Amino acid sequence: MNLIIDFLVAFVLTILIESIILFVFAKSASVSIKYSVVLNSLTHPLFWFLMIFIFFENFIAFLFLEFVVFITEGFLLWKVFRFSFKKAFVISFCTNFISAMIGVII
Repeated sequence: MNLIIDFLVAFVLTILIESIILFVFAKSASVSIKYSVVLNSLTHPLFWFLMIFIFFENFIAFLFLEFVVFITEGFLLWKVFRFSFKKAFVISFCTNFISAMIGVII
């Protein structure tokens, strides 16, 4: 049960943190929240599953998976949400770096 609660807390915090960062780029609260929810609904559960059950919280795996999330979300921002290539990957880097660092600290 703690694992489910931990996941949900991390998921909600990630959406909150990344929505705030996305707002800087998108200039719209509703757009920022929508993008954050859609992107994190795709990447967050997979990241958690792999870290908890496959890689057992290994730091190298954490860095690798964060890189995969960065690339995936950058690609989705570019192709699906129509940000420019550069802006999509800058947004993806900023959101994932900041939320990962906050997650490590917490």
